[in-house]
Amino acid sequence: MINQNGYFTTNEKFFISSLNKFFESNFNTVNGNIIRDGIFVRYELYLEQETKYQFILEFCVNDENGNANYVYIPSIVIPLKYQKKHIATSIISIMSYIANTGLGFRFYITNIANERWKQKLIKSGGIEDEDGDIIIDFNKWYEHIIKSKKTSNA
Repeated sequence: MINQNGYFTTNEKFFISSLNKFFESNFNTVNGNIIRDGIFVRYELYLEQETKYQFILEFCVNDENGNANYVYIPSIVIPLKYQKKHIATSIISIMSYIANTGLGFRFYITNIANERWKQKLIKSGGIEDEDGDIIIDFNKWYEHIIKSKKTSNA
C-alpha cells in the first residue's frame, strides 16, 4: 500500500497517479509513503516485501515565478536488485510523457552523480544543458526506446 502524506498540487497528482499505477502493476506488493518534503514530492517505497532496500524518488513541479512550467528529478535511488528491471527508464518515460505532452512542461533530470547513467540519458535522446542537467524530450526518448527494442528483438 502506498500512503500519501501532505498536500499535493493538481499537477503533482497527475504524476503521482500514473507512478502509483506503474508500481502497483509491476510489483506484487509495494509498501511505503509519498510525502511532501519541502518543494519535493518524495516516494519512499519498499518493493516486493523487500524491507532491506528502499526505493527513493524525488521530483518537483516548479518554476521561479510560482507558475509550474518544468518538472525535474533530483534524486532516484533504485536498489541494485531491481536495476535490471528498467524502473528508471519506465519512470522517465511516464514522467516525460506527462510533462511534455500532457502539461506542456520541460522535463529535467538534475544532479546526476553517475557519469555512466548521464551518458546513457544523452545517448537516449537527452540534451545536456549549460548546468549539466539533462533535458528529456518524450518524443526523442520514446523513439530511442522503440529502436532499442527492435534491435534487441532482432
